[in-house]
Amino acid sequence: EAIFDVDVDNAGPIITRVYDGSGVLKVITNEVSQCAYSNANCAFEFSNGTLMNGNNYLHTTSFNPSLTYRIKCRDTFGNIGQCLSVSGGY
Repeated sequence: EAIFDVDVDNAGPIITRVYDGSGVLKVITNEVSQCAYSNANCAFEFSNGTLMNGNNYLHTTSFNPSLTYRIKCRDTFGNIGQCLSVSGGY
């Protein structure tokens, strides 16, 4: 006889913090993930996005404040979180 629990992860990572670190866009997620972005719109396929550096909780890329970055993150199970739009300025 065996008894075990199964945890199912079907939710994508959540972006918990985004900031400009001296010209570097830094994204922090709540779980280990990969992040990609598009400057076009949130409808991009993750595989067609530009991958950000990092594959744990911190993800970075160069930041141009005149552009809008649409960011999606994918966890180790392939779940993709919601898109977040980030732009510079006030």
